[in-house]
Amino acid sequence: MCIRDRHYCDIIERRKELKTKQFLSEVLVALLDLYRSGLFLSPIKKVKGISCREITHPEWVKLFSSLVKKLGKKTHYSCAFDPTDLEEKEITISNLADDLADIYRDVKNSLNSINKDDIKHKRAALWYFHFNFFTHSSAHISDAIRAIHYFEIDNKNI
Repeated sequence: MCIRDRHYCDIIERRKELKTKQFLSEVLVALLDLYRSGLFLSPIKKVKGISCREITHPEWVKLFSSLVKKLGKKTHYSCAFDPTDLEEKEITISNLADDLADIYRDVKNSLNSINKDDIKHKRAALWYFHFNFFTHSSAHISDAIRAIHYFEIDNKNI
């Protein structure tokens, strides 16, 4: 975990101060950094008896609702669950606010634990971040990067 991970959380927490275009631009860069740092995480043994879950579901819902409001028409996008499955014909509608809120929860929970004084919490935070990155966050990050690319870059602002 590094300063890049905190940077993503800082942007999400400052969302109300930023215009949507600036918000998405900063989020895109932070997501690219976050994805890169996640890829280089070394596996670590799970620490038993310590939970890194601190953000409650009501807190997540509040964040999600705020992100929906912030994103407006840039909330929904289409995607395929598994782009490597050439037989899959179903396109799904995904939600950028859901992606950003889930990524925030995963990263923030790890950061909250890594900031505690004892080494067990720090090790648990690293395990939690690694586990969530490879089982959950990386898919949200890559989907969000692609969605923001098309919302903000691909032939939209030329």
